[in-house]
Amino acid sequence: MHDLMNELAVKVAGEGSTIIHRKKTDFDAKRLLHVSFDFDVVLSKWKIPTSLLESNKLRTFLFLRKGWREESFHKSFCATIASNFKSLRMLSLNNLGITKLPKCLRKMKHLRYLDLSDNHIERLPNWIVKLQNLETLDLSRCSSLVELPRDIKKLINLRHLIMKGCYKLARIPPRLGELTCLRTLSRFVLSENKSMLRDNAGLSELGKLKDLRGELEIRNLRYKKDMVSKLNYDGAVLKEKRHLYSLTLHWMRIERENSDAVEEESDVIIKSMEALQPHSSLKQLVVDGYPGVRFASWFHSLTNIVNLGLYGCDRCQYLPSLDHLPFLKSLELSRLRNLEHISEDIIKDFASDEMR
Repeated sequence: MHDLMNELAVKVAGEGSTIIHRKKTDFDAKRLLHVSFDFDVVLSKWKIPTSLLESNKLRTFLFLRKGWREESFHKSFCATIASNFKSLRMLSLNNLGITKLPKCLRKMKHLRYLDLSDNHIERLPNWIVKLQNLETLDLSRCSSLVELPRDIKKLINLRHLIMKGCYKLARIPPRLGELTCLRTLSRFVLSENKSMLRDNAGLSELGKLKDLRGELEIRNLRYKKDMVSKLNYDGAVLKEKRHLYSLTLHWMRIERENSDAVEEESDVIIKSMEALQPHSSLKQLVVDGYPGVRFASWFHSLTNIVNLGLYGCDRCQYLPSLDHLPFLKSLELSRLRNLEHISEDIIKDFASDEMR
């Protein structure tokens, strides 16, 4: 941030906010409401300043630096926060090497924002759903996370569930559609295990989240009838989500020995994509592993698309029509082994400076 902007931000924030530097001790702890730390902290060697513990009205406790990692999380640190700052609304515990969420956080009933990003957490305890005021749960880059709490639907005030980079997440709990306040859901994973479909959220739950916005990635899409049987083929799952600007659709990989079965179910495969029609305001679309011989008819309606990526769509022989996409600037194609030809119009567009 430019020095002038920093001075303005500090002035607007007033006496209740401060950034604590390593050597800074001149702050009025009793009036302090929002505090952040602008230096690398090693919890095994650092303790919360005694003067700061007097800030019994503290609302924000935030680490700004992310270029460090603890080998192990010290529970005493969390216990100190929970016992001294009972009115916290915003708590950042990012990149602290946490593998299991400390039980002391159960006491923090007023939390609205909890940042657990860049940690080694595999599972969140079900007691986290008792934090009824929680509005934002940031799990970004928790690469070990495999599942969410089964009763996450009880977090009725949750607006942002951020899970970018949670590559091991295997499924989404059922009845997620009851979180009607949800605005951000960066990752939605369908279960790979058919025997557990009843214990996991399906696409119909996703359709209930009317106000989703930003980016959405859907993984483990299937071409079987069990995926599309309960959907409206007019695209009701995503079509009404006008605030989504980026959509990524990942289909489950098809084994070679099942190629004959895929051929027999070609109509179902196409319907599985037709049912996922996004709103025409979409700016970015990625399709990966789609097993159909042709793309959905709704491609021509994406009149605002800017970036389009098609990967691993092995059976597709023709690209969808792109002449109705006036704002398209980026087209990425990879592993389209059966693609017969690219039209001359597309080649001309790529030759221009406006498209890559």
